[in-house]
Amino acid sequence: MSAFIRTLFASAVLLLAVPAVFAAPDFDPTFFDQGESHGHPWLSGGIGADQRATLSQLLGTDYNLKLEFAVAEGNYLGAVDVAVLTPRGEAVLTVHSPGPWLLTRLPPGSYRVRVSGYGKSFEQALTLPAQGARTLIFSRWTTAEVDAFVLASQRDPQRADGPWIVWLVAARTCRYIRARVVVEAGGAVGCAREVAEAIADRYPTGRVSCSIADTYGNIADSLGDDRRPVDRLLAAMKGLGVEPKLIPMRGGTDGAALSARGLPTPNFFTGAYNFHSRFEFLPLPAFETAYAVARAVCLEPV
Repeated sequence: MSAFIRTLFASAVLLLAVPAVFAAPDFDPTFFDQGESHGHPWLSGGIGADQRATLSQLLGTDYNLKLEFAVAEGNYLGAVDVAVLTPRGEAVLTVHSPGPWLLTRLPPGSYRVRVSGYGKSFEQALTLPAQGARTLIFSRWTTAEVDAFVLASQRDPQRADGPWIVWLVAARTCRYIRARVVVEAGGAVGCAREVAEAIADRYPTGRVSCSIADTYGNIADSLGDDRRPVDRLLAAMKGLGVEPKLIPMRGGTDGAALSARGLPTPNFFTGAYNFHSRFEFLPLPAFETAYAVARAVCLEPV
């Protein structure tokens, strides 16, 4: 798939072999990141229903502030940087949260919470009461923005940390982790296996499996040196006075799948606009021309 981007989904399934609910505060620290910043404790996790149940138990007892991170579409988002500041700009907490939930305990008062990650920074005001706990949700990233940042980071040799390892989106209702890896064709298999190994190292008591499959193939790879299908299509267009415009494209999944199975199916136009949106439409004259080309391809002598 040279010159084309391949999207590979490496599903790293983490089956937590632990009870559904932990008893607070006696929980297994293996499943969480924790520490202390400026004298204040913090606990990061939230990947899977079990972890969120545990953290929910601890909120209001051991901790009085919970921060949640997610994309606008609803999926949780991990690997973000957090800074909690006083009104005078003094830091009381600075931490990197691997998980989509971050718990901490701070003195009552007014603060500013700044969250950074994936090329974006967001800030919210916070007032912590003397009793009870507060929750702040940061969900202004979009999936498209995160995807773009991850892909750009993969291509940047200076970013050895590789967000392709730390970006883990966990569905709110599922007990698994899925790491989505977007890579150039050459490094797909090795990159996906590195992701699975990194998750296995991070969660040694879990069970991690990695399945690798292409989700899209380049039709040109299937055609090889056999130009007959393309020549037949170009001849049909020429006979109808349709000027071809040869462009690289990411689409035509049906044609790609058929070509990979030995039935050469090069793509040609339908005449439609604004594909895969609520504004997609197909002008009738363009449809008629596309039909005429398809008919000519079928009727042209072999």
